[in-house]
Amino acid sequence: AATPAERQRLSRLSIAAKAARDDAARQRHEKARHDAERIWTASRPAPPDHPYLARKGVVAHGLRVYKGVLVVPVRDLAGVLHSLQFISPGGVKRFLQGGRVHGLCCWVGPLPESTGSTPFTVCIAEGFATGASLSEASGHAVAIAFHAGNLGPVASAIRARYPGARIVLCADDDVNTPGNPGRTLAREAARQVGGWLAVPDFGDARPADATDFNDLHRLRGLSAVLTSLNGAAAPTSSSSSDAAVISDVSTEWTDP
Repeated sequence: AATPAERQRLSRLSIAAKAARDDAARQRHEKARHDAERIWTASRPAPPDHPYLARKGVVAHGLRVYKGVLVVPVRDLAGVLHSLQFISPGGVKRFLQGGRVHGLCCWVGPLPESTGSTPFTVCIAEGFATGASLSEASGHAVAIAFHAGNLGPVASAIRARYPGARIVLCADDDVNTPGNPGRTLAREAARQVGGWLAVPDFGDARPADATDFNDLHRLRGLSAVLTSLNGAAAPTSSSSSDAAVISDVSTEWTDP
């Protein structure tokens, strides 16, 4: 067994190693902020006929395009640009190297002005096209969290800034993925912030690859999106299988 002196030494080494990692991460994030600002400034407004937008059936909502690739801003709730997501015409998604994503989002629709208790609805979704469909169907502000593992951090940030908001977690229903991470993490995020959970309802003739609200939009129209959104309900309690999925996804999706 380690002596008290050895335990103290190991503790100091662990603290020093964490400080070094944190400092390196801050430097990467700072560089990414500068790179993001440079690229965003050099980009131009995305055209409505960009192949990705046309295929998804949504409008640009302020996105830009850089060398033919859609540029999605990754911001904090004060509107500060931290990083970028790039979406190719074919739908391949990449983040700016070294950029922070945890707890950050892209707003679709008007950013609420009030931080008080005035009630309004904020939807949170994973991907841009999904969020665009939700906004176009409902008129609500939508926060794009970019991936399922970021739904909880974004929901917590929104709850802290807008304590009176009605927060609706709009899940990707990943029925063909073990543990259904989209639905599981959306449900957990809703539980954490006292929010609501909405899941796309495809009915009995659901195609095998249909999972999110943009799929529902393209299959059955914006009215079906609004119907599912209006059916949002308080989330059920979590289970041990949920905890395993949450742990796996949290490990996978960490900022560089």
